[in-house]
Amino acid sequence: MHREHRPSNSERLDCLKSERLNRLDHIKSIQALHCRAARRIDNLPWDTPSKTVMEVTNWDSIYDMYKINLVKLFYNKNFIDLLSSTY
Repeated sequence: MHREHRPSNSERLDCLKSERLNRLDHIKSIQALHCRAARRIDNLPWDTPSKTVMEVTNWDSIYDMYKINLVKLFYNKNFIDLLSSTY
């Protein structure tokens, strides 16, 4: 009889941590392109720090937009489910 291997809680947490870090790496890469575009569009010097670029251009960071969109998605999904369950 063959037993299926079930991951332990620590293995699951390690997997979730690595997925989160991988997602953050992608967001950081996109953020770098975002700052590069802001420098180009606003004719800022290439050696301007990213933080300064975001302040001067008043652009939101990719990470902030990601968090806001997750909250909106969660709210909309739960609000629609709540409305549909009340009628």
